[in-house]
Amino acid sequence: MRFIARSIFVLSCAMPAFGQSPLPQNAVIIERQAIPVSAHPNRELVLWMEHPVKHDKGPLDSDLYACPEWTTGSGYYEGPTRISLMDTLSGAEINRIHLTYPDSADTDSFMVPFRIARGFWGRLGFYEVPGPIGHLEGKPKLLTLKDYNGDGQALEAAFFVAEACMGLPTTLIGYSIKQDRVIQYEADLAGYDGPQKWIDYLFAKKPVRPGYWKYAIDYSGRCGDADGDCIERFEIQYDPATERFKSVRK
Repeated sequence: MRFIARSIFVLSCAMPAFGQSPLPQNAVIIERQAIPVSAHPNRELVLWMEHPVKHDKGPLDSDLYACPEWTTGSGYYEGPTRISLMDTLSGAEINRIHLTYPDSADTDSFMVPFRIARGFWGRLGFYEVPGPIGHLEGKPKLLTLKDYNGDGQALEAAFFVAEACMGLPTTLIGYSIKQDRVIQYEADLAGYDGPQKWIDYLFAKKPVRPGYWKYAIDYSGRCGDADGDCIERFEIQYDPATERFKSVRK
């Protein structure tokens, strides 16, 4: 994926971090979000990047996005991206995950929007954009915690990558009470080779009921099937016992 930006430069200063921070000196903290006290009284998620590069096209002056910009906005940081679980009493890092592009085992990088649309043309944006909107866009709150997996606990945040106008890989990051760790949820899907951390459209779809999704995606014109059968059907359920998503087999 390539994006053209009017200005590209490396951030030269980081936001204030913890007094005795275990994070690298070049860590730039993008966002912090406390875990609800009901789940754990002294836990916090921290979204941070190492020496990120800033891409800024400038605020939109019309309601026009290229397809990938639905998840990057008109301004985004790019670089090694981490989400850490911190102990707010000791300042210690409990664990961290690396957030990377889908299908990019050799590329330690991700695009994190700092200015993006809440939505227009009657279409909702993928990320929460609180507060007043100027020039159609605003600053997203990426670690907005919701109950995505249907377990009754609002402890997860979803991330999205619009690689093109068709296809929307989605992934889920969340706090596991059972493990006392931040985890990137995996899915065991029929027809896929091995566990999947990115699932097309899943967390952008409304579940049929908490923890259960059933939807179909028509990839016509993009799947290369000579018979024209380009519809992929998903039936997925969350298993709280294993903290995994699984295909429903009948």
